[in-house]
Amino acid sequence: MTLISNKDDMQPIKVLYIEYQEQTALYIKAICEKNGIICDIAQDCYTGIDKSINSNYNFIIIHVNMLMKHGIEIANEIRQNGVKSRIIFTSADSFQVFKDPMINRSNFIQKPITSNNLLSILRVEN
Repeated sequence: MTLISNKDDMQPIKVLYIEYQEQTALYIKAICEKNGIICDIAQDCYTGIDKSINSNYNFIIIHVNMLMKHGIEIANEIRQNGVKSRIIFTSADSFQVFKDPMINRSNFIQKPITSNNLLSILRVEN
C-alpha cells in the first residue's frame, strides 16, 4: 500500500468525489483507499456541496456533467461558501470541457480514469 499524505502534517489526503455513476465512484474510492487516501463519495450535486462545506478535503473531484447541475456551477457554489480545497474536474468529453476558462489541463482528468492519472494529479500539490 502506498501512503499518500499531506507533507505539512503527515495526515492522509482526503478527497471528495462528486459523481452520479455509482460504479465509477466506487472504482475511484477503491483506488484511493488502496493508496492510503480517504475518499468520500457524493452521488448528487447537493450532497456534494453540503459535504464540501461541512468537511475539510484536500481535493474535490467533480464530474462535469452531473444530472441536476453542471460541474462548474457546483464548483462555483463550493467556492462561494469559502471552501479552499483544490477542485479537479473529470469528463469523457475533454473537447467541450476545455472551452470553459475554469478548466485546464492542470485541474482535469480525462475519463476513463486510471489509477496512474488519478494518483499523479493528487500528488501534484502534496
